[in-house]
Amino acid sequence: MSGRGGDDRVEHALEHAERVLLDVSHRVVHSLEELLRVPEPAASRWHRAGIAPRTERLFNAASAALLLVLAAGWSWSIVEAGRDGAPASAPPV
Repeated sequence: MSGRGGDDRVEHALEHAERVLLDVSHRVVHSLEELLRVPEPAASRWHRAGIAPRTERLFNAASAALLLVLAAGWSWSIVEAGRDGAPASAPPV
């Protein structure tokens, strides 16, 4: 069954494969464009992520101050516990 009919079928199959491959490549490119699309900027500050640099500095300073106060209180309570005069071998109450 070699002849012109066989060549037409092969040519048709190749054209079909080419169309399918082209369609798949277009779909892949479109999907990648959708995945890598940069989002639009937020309309207002309520919809934006994060805080401003000045606010971040204030938050960091307040956090450090709170940490220092807690450390000082913890140290003070250790010193006061030692001043009670309870022997170190006394069982806890």
